[in-house]
Amino acid sequence: MTTSAVLATEERSQLRSSVRRILAERSDPRSALSEDGANVDDRLWQLLAVDMGLTSLLAPDTRPAVADLGVVFEELGAALAPVPMFSTMALVGSVLVTAGSTDATDELRARLATGGEAGTVVLSDIADPWRLDGHSATCHDDAMPTVTGEAAFVVEGAAADVFVVPVRRGSGLALLSVDAGSEGLTLRPRETLDLTRGIAHVTFERTHATVLTDAPETAAGLRFGLDLAIILLAAEQVGLSQHRLDAAVEYAKSRIQFGRPIGSFQAVKHRLVDLLLEIELARSALHYALDAAQHRLDAGSEAADEDLRLPASIARSMCSDAAKLVTSETLHVFGGIGFTWEHDAHLYFRRARADALLFGSPAWHRRRAATSLGIGR
Repeated sequence: MTTSAVLATEERSQLRSSVRRILAERSDPRSALSEDGANVDDRLWQLLAVDMGLTSLLAPDTRPAVADLGVVFEELGAALAPVPMFSTMALVGSVLVTAGSTDATDELRARLATGGEAGTVVLSDIADPWRLDGHSATCHDDAMPTVTGEAAFVVEGAAADVFVVPVRRGSGLALLSVDAGSEGLTLRPRETLDLTRGIAHVTFERTHATVLTDAPETAAGLRFGLDLAIILLAAEQVGLSQHRLDAAVEYAKSRIQFGRPIGSFQAVKHRLVDLLLEIELARSALHYALDAAQHRLDAGSEAADEDLRLPASIARSMCSDAAKLVTSETLHVFGGIGFTWEHDAHLYFRRARADALLFGSPAWHRRRAATSLGIGR
């Protein structure tokens, strides 16, 4: 496996501009809301995944540059883009990249890199997926391996073409893959707080599966892959926060009250500056985590998965808190219009709160970070 060169600063700016332009022209989270719970704009997904080639970073002979992925996920978060990029790139991609190379993992990576298909990881305990005994699915080694189990909250599960399932196999952990539509696989979309990211209840009943890997290092690879995934989720939260602040600033410049723009009022402009400070602090934590993840990927098996726990949890807790605060306070800047169903503010407000509980709350990650530092228990 080779390491992809990290884009230079100018090239990364061009990547950001390209993704931002396409999302500004084509992305509309409301248009993708659907009864089947997938909430995906198929045309936009094909444009990003196939035409732009963003999922090509999953190809077996590449290792993604984490900073470049961070840029992509910031822009996806800013637009609330209705595409399954988080489940495919951040979850499946991170887990497969760190799980080790086998014929089966390379085949799945190639499939997702070129075919415009979407994937997700089925995690039984979405609040603490790092607790490996929390993965309740089991593998039956019949003539062909099958999997039995269920997960109540599978991220972007209704849009997935393939499911990666951590299972207990013998005395260890294995990763299996199951194609959508397989016999014994049941999907039930769930109505959740976040209207723009589809969540599904997934059940397997002796569903035929492919063993991706069951090597001894699979558990460590899964833990690290999940840490990388939550760092990219933190990047999404930073992009979301910055977008809402920028929108509030523009509104404060144009909204006139008492003959003056509301942005000229001391209470409003001081609050907006406070929010900017929160975002910049969160962004610093994100960059720290992105650098740590890149170092860990480059180091390969020489570094322990614990090396990423601290920066990942710090970034996750700070970016979650910032996103919740910014989406709440900027909603008030918009005043009455911000509380209407027609305004997008509530969609960002919902996403911020849903994301803050995904894979551990901010308080949970602060405890995890403290434990990594040897503080508390």
